[in-house]
Amino acid sequence: MDQENPEDGLPRERPDRPLRAERADLNAHLHKEAVARLFPGVQAYALVFRVLTLERKDNARAIQALEALVKVDSNDVESARTLASLVAPLGDEARTAAVHQMIAGLDPFDVQAQSAVGRYALKQRNSERAIRAFRAAIAGAPPDRAAAYLDLAEAHFMAGQLADAKRQALAALEIAPSFERAQDLLLKIVETQPRAPGGGV
Repeated sequence: MDQENPEDGLPRERPDRPLRAERADLNAHLHKEAVARLFPGVQAYALVFRVLTLERKDNARAIQALEALVKVDSNDVESARTLASLVAPLGDEARTAAVHQMIAGLDPFDVQAQSAVGRYALKQRNSERAIRAFRAAIAGAPPDRAAAYLDLAEAHFMAGQLADAKRQALAALEIAPSFERAQDLLLKIVETQPRAPGGGV
């Protein structure tokens, strides 16, 4: 068995076996059980990921390796973020949302992950989950605060919480007065609110 490199914890190349042959072996042993026979635990997936992403540009197999890695080490938030960046372009919203949910669980102030969880929850018409996620995104100091406030406003609107929706929409407009999306939502809120006797709102 190879000795570990003290700098990165990964196996050293065997002096009697070229690195090219090691790569070929790794390519042939991508499944969890086979890789585990080569190198134990997290080392296996870290090595597979390094070879496939940095040298082979094989995103499909890199995703396999990262998915296995985060299963072995559920606290590895950086690997989860990398996984999200590779999965998102595939267009599988449920799969991407699951990875972002994992990231949000590890880092509750990850604005990108919380916003993604919230947007997916809105599509699923799960307003309660969306409100939680968007509140967490705002707590994480998002770079676009107007959009973050409006995301939360839309979640409140879906939940029928019109007063809260109006408050968040106005907060968005205070930051960006010409924000058309916020203007449109505010108009919907006004039209939805019950009118008081005499024609007042």
